[in-house]
Amino acid sequence: MGEDYMKKAQLQQAFFYIFAIVIIGALVLIGYKAITKITVAGCEAGKETFKSGLLSLVEQYDARGSQHIEKLSAPCSFNKLCFLDSDAILNSAPTSTTQLPKIIEDAQASQTHTNMWINHGTSWEAIGWSEKVEIGVDPSTSIDPNWICITSRGSTFNVQFNGLGRRTRVGLPTP
Repeated sequence: MGEDYMKKAQLQQAFFYIFAIVIIGALVLIGYKAITKITVAGCEAGKETFKSGLLSLVEQYDARGSQHIEKLSAPCSFNKLCFLDSDAILNSAPTSTTQLPKIIEDAQASQTHTNMWINHGTSWEAIGWSEKVEIGVDPSTSIDPNWICITSRGSTFNVQFNGLGRRTRVGLPTP
């Protein structure tokens, strides 16, 4: 009878450990899904805050002669912030031979009212439209004067806003 009892106890102990492993695995899976969901929600909130903040800055800094440099936190590991001059869409202004990112080329060709985007790898997301956007690059350089992409540095976009009266010139900060 002692041997039967020990075999039964060993069998119960094995089932107990298997049951514990299944419960722990389920808790880890539920926790991972919850953390992923929170991260995605935080990322979406960050993108919306970034979009509204950027549109607000473009509208806010249009006073003639004003000059502001803003450090904008890049949401969700986005690493490029791109602008297309609103005249390039409204008047179908031709671009130079500089290679446009496909999403900007499509917006210009279709005259869609989107002229600000953020990018991470192959993922592009429209920020919005402002007819006040003018691109602040030197036309004498090889850079296309109708669009510009600003690369983040340390998850921050450094953007210069120059007020032109009714428009805001957007570009890289000048040294």
